[in-house]
Amino acid sequence: MASEERGTRKRTKAPTSPTKKATKVAPRPRVAAPSKGRPAAKRRPRRTDDSESWLRFGLASVLRLSDRLTGKLVSGYDDTFQLDEGERADIFVEIGDNFLRERNFESAVSAFRKAIAIRPTDGTAWGKLGEAYLGQGGPRAASKALRKALKLGVEEFEVRYRLAEALDELEDSAGAAEQLRAAIELRGDDAEAHYRLGVILDRMGSYPDAAASFERAIELAPREVSYYQSLGFCYDSLGDHPKAIRCLKRAVELERRSAR
Repeated sequence: MASEERGTRKRTKAPTSPTKKATKVAPRPRVAAPSKGRPAAKRRPRRTDDSESWLRFGLASVLRLSDRLTGKLVSGYDDTFQLDEGERADIFVEIGDNFLRERNFESAVSAFRKAIAIRPTDGTAWGKLGEAYLGQGGPRAASKALRKALKLGVEEFEVRYRLAEALDELEDSAGAAEQLRAAIELRGDDAEAHYRLGVILDRMGSYPDAAASFERAIELAPREVSYYQSLGFCYDSLGDHPKAIRCLKRAVELERRSAR
């Protein structure tokens, strides 16, 4: 009986797991067998006319970096593009200019000093270094750098003007007046230079010369309130009260107009 039951009982297949679809596997890339002997040297990019412009474009990121990283980045570009000393100095001057525009005087000083270390006779870099020192609040260092620029033949308005500022801060009024006169010789239509010369001459007690400087500044910039005020006080020191009153009234009138 048991044998009959075994004979009549249906055989069942064991359950099987669902079949997975075969996935295609991307062929592995072929790797070249390592060559025997000395490994090939890495090729450096060839210098082209575009390489320098690309390099300068890439240096815009320098403005966001610390001074230490700036030096490393320029060294990296030097390694890659095989820059000569003149190009490296130019890059540091350009970086310093950008820092000056951002009023980051500490970093500007560092960049210009690096340029000068590479090219010590770069008068332009010395002049810009003086401007950076002045912005940093170092008139003595600024005057030394600016005088060095003049010694190297950089006879420019900005150098004379900045040197006058530095000397004025050092309370050398006579030296500042001399530098402002030299600056005016180079750019006679700069109203602010005439005005600053007038302020220094007024302080020195040279009232007639100061009045002449203020008058010239007003000719060049007739809407500057401070110019009329300073000329009015100068006329008062000269004892010419009618002219002093006219100048001060004009200053008040201009102030009212600008306030509207």
